[in-house]
Amino acid sequence: MIRTNEAYTFQSVNIARRNLFSENINNESEHELFKLFISELKEMYWSEVILIKVLAKMIKNTSDTSLYQLLQLNLETTHYKITRLEDIFVALDEKVASKKCVSIEEMIIEINDYIKHYEKGKFKDEMMMLNFHKITQFKMDTFDSLYEYAKLIGEYEVAGFFMESLNEELELDSKLTEMSDSTIHLNISSYF
Repeated sequence: MIRTNEAYTFQSVNIARRNLFSENINNESEHELFKLFISELKEMYWSEVILIKVLAKMIKNTSDTSLYQLLQLNLETTHYKITRLEDIFVALDEKVASKKCVSIEEMIIEINDYIKHYEKGKFKDEMMMLNFHKITQFKMDTFDSLYEYAKLIGEYEVAGFFMESLNEELELDSKLTEMSDSTIHLNISSYF
């Protein structure tokens, strides 16, 4: 199956999910791995869709220009990731679906608490940024796992697109770390 959009051409080389595992892994194990892979894919899709709303809320509530620009850029790349994930579902001949990711949900709750309870300013910016950094770290781990799962089931083209998303998260992580170390970073102890 070939799917084309402005960003890339996508072709799954393994719709039939032929067994590329070693001899000692049976069809039941392969099926369970594929189910786990799809479950993780659904959670990542849910996470990216919900992050569109969270990013918009964070953008509205930040007072730091650098953080504002970084969040704006991430909002744009999140839209691309959503399209990429939808294309992966189609390429795998799976229905596009989401499944709540409890870990991401908990981190979003923290961000929303800071937005709700603190006035716009450096402290609020720092707290939103630190919690958003946690989300980025979690997404890096998840995209890396999806990359490995895709390779295990023989979906090398799909794996490449997870690597693309992982690289975007790594770049964001680097920028968040740099920002935390320089422009926004506060001496939190001065608030207590």
